[in-house]
Amino acid sequence: MLKQLSRLERTRNIVILGFVALMAISLVLFFRPNSGSNAPDPTKSSEVLAVVGGHQITVGEFATQRLNLQQQFSRFGSQATLARMGYTDEKILDGLISKAVLQQEAERLGLGVRQVERLVARYDAAGVAGLVAGLVSGKRGRVGNHQLPAGKAQRALALIRERYGDFGPTLTCEKLHECHGISLAVETVRTLMTAAGLWVPRKDRPPRVHQPRNRRACLGELIQFDGSDHRWFEARAPACTQGPCGSDRSSSCVAGAVPRAHQPRDRAQRLG
Repeated sequence: MLKQLSRLERTRNIVILGFVALMAISLVLFFRPNSGSNAPDPTKSSEVLAVVGGHQITVGEFATQRLNLQQQFSRFGSQATLARMGYTDEKILDGLISKAVLQQEAERLGLGVRQVERLVARYDAAGVAGLVAGLVSGKRGRVGNHQLPAGKAQRALALIRERYGDFGPTLTCEKLHECHGISLAVETVRTLMTAAGLWVPRKDRPPRVHQPRNRRACLGELIQFDGSDHRWFEARAPACTQGPCGSDRSSSCVAGAVPRAHQPRDRAQRLG
């Protein structure tokens, strides 16, 4: 009897210990204080931080910008933090506000955002004078990068008039380089010759009129012959000349004469 009671007591103790362990595991899994499963995502927050001309800058937009900056600086190592790089929360928010202002001003002026950014940079650097200069291209009045040196075009054109007036632009360009050491592009030579009246572009030429030739009325009235030297029989016979002839009346082959090499014409082999 005592043995059975002792066994029951041990079994009860084991069951109680197992139940306590199960409860402890449940508390750890479902009620962890460090669990972030229920933490809200700041990038999805719609809380408004600032309003710029009707455009609302939300907490989600600010968190996304901050996360993008962190990812950019993470490539340079753990030491490159936002604080070390000078990006505080106030600076990030100011950047978002400035971006919104630039977008609205670009839409109002009908310009691109990048162009407005350049105008703002010029205004910060030189004031109103820089802003006025920014509306005009800075390359106005400068010499083109591909402009020919002074006198080179005149020298080339003088040589073309003197020696190559009946040449085409491509051949003229090659002769100027080979014989006179003047290196010009073919299109440059074409432009010079066209302006001087030495070359007429193909699109400006009058169309060619080809007079049609009527076929002869009778078979055999006009026979056309042709010859072709070749080893027609390979190594089985000496080299020979094939001379087919055709009638202009029907464009049909009338006969083909294949004379043997170095043989008189009267010994030609006639092929019907």
